[in-house]
Amino acid sequence: MSRKFPLLLFISLTLSGFYHAQEITPIINYSVNNSGQALLSIQAEEGKYYVLTSQHTPSFEWATTMIMGVDGTMVISDQGGAYPLENYTVNQYDVANPGDSMEME
Repeated sequence: MSRKFPLLLFISLTLSGFYHAQEITPIINYSVNNSGQALLSIQAEEGKYYVLTSQHTPSFEWATTMIMGVDGTMVISDQGGAYPLENYTVNQYDVANPGDSMEME
């Protein structure tokens, strides 16, 4: 066995963990409040946290909000303003296996 094998195995396992750390959470309701902010309802879980990303232009997507999960329905909002529903993605992460906003790309 070569000396490179353990290093390659470590890198492979590390990277595979990054891709499985996040899960897209369905948005079950979308509305806009009187201040023009998007409000998105999701079904959440305790022990998870959620990152809302909004696509500002076809080539620019930004993580706008991060919130800790509770069991049941919760609202996550885009404080900067409202875009159409199709511009939003909510990613779920396990608190015990946290992710990074760079992984969402």
